[in-house]
Amino acid sequence: MSREKENVRRIERLLFPILSEYNFQLVDVEIVRGKNRSILRIFIDKLGGITVDDLALFNRRIGDIIDAEDIFDHSYTLEVSSPGLNRRIRYPVDFNYFAGKKIKIKSHVKIEGSNNIVGTLLGMRGNDVAVSNEGKTVLVNIDDIDHANLIYDWGDSNGGKKSYVK
Repeated sequence: MSREKENVRRIERLLFPILSEYNFQLVDVEIVRGKNRSILRIFIDKLGGITVDDLALFNRRIGDIIDAEDIFDHSYTLEVSSPGLNRRIRYPVDFNYFAGKKIKIKSHVKIEGSNNIVGTLLGMRGNDVAVSNEGKTVLVNIDDIDHANLIYDWGDSNGGKKSYVK
């Protein structure tokens, strides 16, 4: 396991007790390494949606804990954020929870000739994520996924137009 993945796992273990305390859900943890500084991004959510006050509270609670663990050998910036509309899906429980939603998966191996799979999420099948694409079920091993995101369906909220109100 790479050092970055080890650090993500260490951070996840630190987060779980605090997440549990506030009934927050961990959506994702990512570390973006720079030359002299890293960015630690933590995405959280909760039933009914996360608020700015929730994010600030969690940021205060977790910052000191991460500093005490000495995970980074240089300075870092902590960003705590909501998952947004095109929420990233990473954990097996989430692939099951969001079954029936549109999803885009980017894989680091080609699956049926492509690294991108778009379709309706069917959930987990063992260690594979099942996606329905044009009536066909595509299975993607969860370890082969670089990232997966829900595709927010705007529906007819703007008459099908892709424009912004000025």
